[in-house]
Amino acid sequence: MEASKERFKMITYKTNKTEIKKAFEVAKARQRSCSNIPDSHDYEGDPLHIHKVGALGELIFSKVFDFEWSRSVDTFKSEPDVDKYEVRTRTEHWHDLIVRKDDSDESPFALVTGDWRKDLEYRVHGWILGGDAKEDKWLKGYGGREPAWFVPKIFLSSFGEAEDPFDF
Repeated sequence: MEASKERFKMITYKTNKTEIKKAFEVAKARQRSCSNIPDSHDYEGDPLHIHKVGALGELIFSKVFDFEWSRSVDTFKSEPDVDKYEVRTRTEHWHDLIVRKDDSDESPFALVTGDWRKDLEYRVHGWILGGDAKEDKWLKGYGGREPAWFVPKIFLSSFGEAEDPFDF
């Protein structure tokens, strides 16, 4: 895939305390439902924090594109996060999209970045199919965790300005 900064269009969204509260309620429910299950990706930090990050990213993605957010619990890997997308949320704007070996090759993965503890502005960067993300050049192991693919933003497809940006 040829990277082009000219075609890349990032979308910004400013969240608020009400949305954060809604996302955190979902995060708490998710954490309660899996509190006895070990993390499958060797994460050693606060598990509730990971659920907060993910739930808020999903809520923001759904708001940006006017999708219904299901607020699902106990559906890990069995249904998409929002519409047909797997939403990956990272807490730093410079972070790449992460895709793991057990992620679907057919699913589109969208990158959202932001951290409510620092700023209420979030960014929706783009998307890539899981199979396209699994290129050897992006496979890396960080922090002693299992290797995963870290896709740079310039290789993500833009959601664009079309009437239906999800028609791929």
